[in-house]
Amino acid sequence: MVIAFYAAASVTVVGYAGLILEDWQRVPLSTVAILAVAAFMLIVGLLFIVMATRQGDVALIAPFRYSALIWAIVLGWLTFGDLPGLWTSLGALIVVLTGLFTYLREYQLNRQA
Repeated sequence: MVIAFYAAASVTVVGYAGLILEDWQRVPLSTVAILAVAAFMLIVGLLFIVMATRQGDVALIAPFRYSALIWAIVLGWLTFGDLPGLWTSLGALIVVLTGLFTYLREYQLNRQA
């Protein structure tokens, strides 16, 4: 609970810091509802990640965390009609390949031991 709280609080603080650079606009109630649902899902997701990390092997859990990249791309496309650019795609590919390499290396080391 503490980790999820601090993660949510830090996102909130950084978000408010960004408001200094933007003009205020009235937000439609439908947008507030979508943001509330998204915030709730974020908190639940973070709690499940913390619980899974406590109970399971991190090497087994990490690939599921990388699936967040895929979900973000799909939901961004469905919700906003937006796809990531070249640099974002390249960065995501590097992150995923690094995770897969680490997982396979650990698997081989454990198999040898």
